[in-house]
Amino acid sequence: MSREYSMQITVSKFDVTRKQHIRKACMNNWEFEEISEQSDVADEIELTGQGESCLCNGESEDAFVDRISHDIWKANGAFCPVEVVATYLEDLPCEVHTRGKADYADWKKGLK
Repeated sequence: MSREYSMQITVSKFDVTRKQHIRKACMNNWEFEEISEQSDVADEIELTGQGESCLCNGESEDAFVDRISHDIWKANGAFCPVEVVATYLEDLPCEVHTRGKADYADWKKGLK
């Protein structure tokens, strides 16, 4: 069973030399319309995107956020903040999911 979602993603404080790899990781995990560059209030570059698609095979929002965060961290070669705003289109409202350094550390432990 699939569930229709709108996902908005923001990736910040990443290695700018790796931004194409991060874009590719995002696009490989969700049907984002595009991943564009924005400047935040501190004039740091953020990558942002929005797109609608379905979570399938029983995948939860948390599992999706973990999956895309892990691929972004791998593409970046290090931790960077990842924020996903997941809007379940069949039953609004939305929930915001943020992965921090503790999540990154837990993920890294799993690679060893």
